[in-house]
Amino acid sequence: MNKYIYRLNKNILKTEEGKTYTAYDVEAWTVKNQTYCLAESIPNVFLEYERAKNFIDSCNFLEISLVHLMDVIEDELS
Repeated sequence: MNKYIYRLNKNILKTEEGKTYTAYDVEAWTVKNQTYCLAESIPNVFLEYERAKNFIDSCNFLEISLVHLMDVIEDELS
């Protein structure tokens, strides 16, 4: 069973009106042959850094399986 390391990726984006905002992706990384490999990236999940960081910290602490990641994200956002 693969162990995943979750991390944030910060994006600076623009609205249709040209206003900038920050969004955070959720990324799942795994190690293969002593190299980190991106297994999954879910774009623009969070707009608030603290909420995103707390979510990532929880995923890493609880060792969430990749197959459950979308369900965990949906639960967090509902």
